[in-house]
Amino acid sequence: MLSRMTYVLFKPDSFYEKKAMVALQFFIDHGYRIHRYETLTLSEQQVFSLWRYQWNRATTTRMKASVVIATCGPSVVACLRSTDDAKTTVPASVRLWASKGSAFIENRRDDSLRARLGVNGRYFGYVHIPDEPIDVVRELGIVLGVSKAKAWLSAIESHHDENAAPALVTELLRLEKLYESLAKPRRATRSHTDTTKARVDPDEQVLDRLVAVTTSMKNGGSAVLSKRQWNSLKEIVVRILDNIEGESPIVGSGEIPDPAVLWS
Repeated sequence: MLSRMTYVLFKPDSFYEKKAMVALQFFIDHGYRIHRYETLTLSEQQVFSLWRYQWNRATTTRMKASVVIATCGPSVVACLRSTDDAKTTVPASVRLWASKGSAFIENRRDDSLRARLGVNGRYFGYVHIPDEPIDVVRELGIVLGVSKAKAWLSAIESHHDENAAPALVTELLRLEKLYESLAKPRRATRSHTDTTKARVDPDEQVLDRLVAVTTSMKNGGSAVLSKRQWNSLKEIVVRILDNIEGESPIVGSGEIPDPAVLWS
């Protein structure tokens, strides 16, 4: 079962930047059938748990930026089933991870997912996909909850709900329109601190305000960051992509084993 399935998380930035449909077409072109999907909004705790084995290589500023990007609006998690299982013994999750391509543009193949999406750095990657089967199980449990994750895995084993692509297309387009319509500049209020001072305030302070905004949105049922807030976040992320002088990763930056090599 795990050898032929994986999942993808369409993050909020994929809707802000209209990349979700591009990513979906990539998965279909590479032989993945959409099995089922669900729309949800990630919590900070879920984000910390999803990337718990990568935080040691991040600075505190980068951690905050990553949390805001992942929690600033609805995401979509979709279960994928490979149709090319007979051609290889490498699990579907590893094959899809390998097709993602390098985070560094100079090392990236033109036919990779990151190249197709026009990814310019590590933070606005638009989608998240697991590295290998054990990550599929662990991460689905975090995103969906254990009971629902078990139900998804059981359903893919029995081949139910295998034609979810049309419904997923409709949902991705709906969310793109939602982000487009609601991500408009809005007048600053006392409860939603304006972020126009991003050019003069330290990035850490602006990020703290954006974290407060996303928390307030979830508590109040609001949908997404305003366009002004989103642009402030993008400007900050561009600045922190290079290590800030005097700031270093929390623990250290070790070499990560390549799952495609380990499974080959």
